[in-house]
Amino acid sequence: MQGMLFLVLTAAISSLRPAACPPGSSTKTASQCAHPSTNQLLFLYSAFALIAIASGGIRPSAYPFGADQFKQDTVEGKKSFQSYSNWYFFGIYLSVLLAATVVVYVQQSVSWAMGFGIPTIAAAISIVFFVLGTPLYRYETPLGSPLKELARVCTAAFYKRKMSLPEQPTSLYDPKLEPYKHVGEEKYLHTHQFL
Repeated sequence: MQGMLFLVLTAAISSLRPAACPPGSSTKTASQCAHPSTNQLLFLYSAFALIAIASGGIRPSAYPFGADQFKQDTVEGKKSFQSYSNWYFFGIYLSVLLAATVVVYVQQSVSWAMGFGIPTIAAAISIVFFVLGTPLYRYETPLGSPLKELARVCTAAFYKRKMSLPEQPTSLYDPKLEPYKHVGEEKYLHTHQFL
């Protein structure tokens, strides 16, 4: 949110950006235009850095957090999760469409500050709704570290890399599904696709 606010300020406050090129100068003669100061660049780069950090934190966790709100071990839960997935990705692509059309139009026709202000206001509204919904969320307790499981799989794959596959797939390790049902895990069927 701060990074987006910094971008709005960069577009709205003239002292946070270099002066405009003199009238009549072509884009090829950049030497006639004022260059940004160190402080202006620092402010702009800090906006970009904050946006990158925020995007890196929210994008990988927003979808799984939403998915945790549904009990996927029931038919109704699976349907609700599928509907959530559809609406989630519809919202993502709708926002991309609006950013590439409406926001760009506002930036070119009205002002850059207003063009950056629209997504900033939308982000602020989404944060308010997220916080207001906090008492209603369903929280899943973690079942250990995913890094531990990843390390186990990588270690097993490394030690078994030279083993040959058995002739019969039925001789492969095939645990029963019942012990895993309470944690919502699914059992993947054996396939020859990646051999």
